[in-house]
Amino acid sequence: MDHLFSLDVDDNIWLDIGLGYNKENNGLPPLWLSSNDICQGIHVLLDRDRCSEEQQQLLVERNAMQEWLSKEWRVV
Repeated sequence: MDHLFSLDVDDNIWLDIGLGYNKENNGLPPLWLSSNDICQGIHVLLDRDRCSEEQQQLLVERNAMQEWLSKEWRVV
């Protein structure tokens, strides 16, 4: 673990293979980095995922509130 924090500037770990170092793309940056349409699409997908998560959380909270209100109603 100590070796992890003593990395040299020239160590291979700093070579980010995903940023144009592969031969398949002729050295061009990946589309997720260079294409505005793909970047925007990624943001839209992330927003959709957040909305789905929020919807699930709201359903959980609604069910908890219904259960609480049902118990309160029975007491009255």
